[in-house]
Amino acid sequence: MNTNYFLFKGMQKIDWEIIYRKVNGSISKQDELKLENWLQDSESHRDYYQKVIQFYEKSEEELQEVPDHLDQFISRLQTKRRRLFIDRVQSYAAVIMLPLLVATGVFLKSTIEKNEQLAKLTKSQLEMPVIKNQAVLITSNGETHELKADEFLQINDQSGVVIRRNNESGLKYENTASVANEQLAYNTLKTAKGGEYQLELADGTMVHLNCDSELKYPVAFGADERRVQLKGEAYFDVRKNGKPFIVQVDDMAVKVLGTKFNVMAYQDEESVQTTLVSGKVRVFVNAEGKSESLDLSPGKQSGWNKSLGILSSREVDVNLYTSWVDGYFRFENQKLEDLMKTISRWYDVEIFYQQSALKGKRLTGKLYRFDNFSVITEMIEKISGVKIEHTEQTILISNK
Repeated sequence: MNTNYFLFKGMQKIDWEIIYRKVNGSISKQDELKLENWLQDSESHRDYYQKVIQFYEKSEEELQEVPDHLDQFISRLQTKRRRLFIDRVQSYAAVIMLPLLVATGVFLKSTIEKNEQLAKLTKSQLEMPVIKNQAVLITSNGETHELKADEFLQINDQSGVVIRRNNESGLKYENTASVANEQLAYNTLKTAKGGEYQLELADGTMVHLNCDSELKYPVAFGADERRVQLKGEAYFDVRKNGKPFIVQVDDMAVKVLGTKFNVMAYQDEESVQTTLVSGKVRVFVNAEGKSESLDLSPGKQSGWNKSLGILSSREVDVNLYTSWVDGYFRFENQKLEDLMKTISRWYDVEIFYQQSALKGKRLTGKLYRFDNFSVITEMIEKISGVKIEHTEQTILISNK
């Protein structure tokens, strides 16, 4: 797995191993051409390369002060939750740590001993960022607001509703007065891949919107019903107030009074799944002249197969379908293809399989979805027996 790419301020990406092999006289013609193109790209690249050359020419005596700085840097990077373990460390892999270079002006020489000590830091620096609590809000007048974590925000919608952004509940709509149906004003909340967001609707209903999803809803509900439109996935904790709450997904709708349930309706999924945690819901389908419904009790899941036009239900472990709200991927005897589809949305990566038979491998486990990407892939490798390689936003899965 070749992941030793680093992006320096003002620089394009360069595989550090190419520089390392050049300095040590083991570079191939192809890599030397890549290095030459990188050096010709900008003066900053050439300046940096010269500093690396100068560093390698330093005596061992001049490098004795480095470990003290290094220990301080490592201690700052270590988290309280977990340590990263890398099973297959290439002894020649070298690591450059920009924060240390900026802070101390010291260049670390890549000896085998230092590589073995520092290799576990490589992947943490190369992680695909996971963005939590970030979304885009489109108000009824078409204005767009970027919503970020740790940022207080107050928006006055043209409908007269005050929208506040705070750390505890995400967005909160403060005007709960009902309006006539013809006067409904709608907002839309969108999350990107790798992002999620929480929302408190005007009636007090809490919505947790998963990544790559979209929810359209009235800023204040009408007198007869509370209806929202969903694309993607969301977990609803509906406040009971006597008016039906309806989640519309294309030709399907979920109707409740007060309950907790999850709706998964991504466009690239074969079916729309509604998983009931508590209370009671009724699932309606009205497609191609066909109308049917079924009631769900806690622990039941409905599935609307969009291509076959079949509505069905079954008993499930609801935690497998709602654990994302608590920050986990949970899966039990799940196909690798289905698990990787979920992960691809979260980390915004494209999945490729060297052999199609690998898609059918069955896995059981629980992963913290805010872990570093390398931790996730290494755990999947261990429990599935496959090999996972990633470059930029692409993942290749093959046999070990």
